[in-house]
Amino acid sequence: MFVVSAKNILPLVARSSASAPVAAAALRMYSSTSDGKFGEREKAAEDMYIRKAEAEKIKALHDRIEKAQKEMNAINDALKEIAPKKD
Repeated sequence: MFVVSAKNILPLVARSSASAPVAAAALRMYSSTSDGKFGEREKAAEDMYIRKAEAEKIKALHDRIEKAQKEMNAINDALKEIAPKKD
C-alpha cells in the first residue's frame, strides 16, 4: 500500500515540473489560520495568486509542447525528403 505524504511527494515534484502544480496544491499551507472575514479574504487572495502562478506554468508547458511538436514535424519532413521512397 502506498501512503501519500510530503516525504513521498516532494521527490516526485523535484523530478517532474509537470506534476509540480498538482503536488504543490496538495501541500499548500495557508499563512492565516484565523477564522473570520479577514482570514477568508487572505485565503482567497492566496488561492487567486496560486491559481495565477499555476496557469502561467501550464501556459509555459503548452508553449514548450507546441515548440517540440513543430520541431518534430520539421524533422519528419526532413526524413521524408531523404528517405528512399517505396515504389
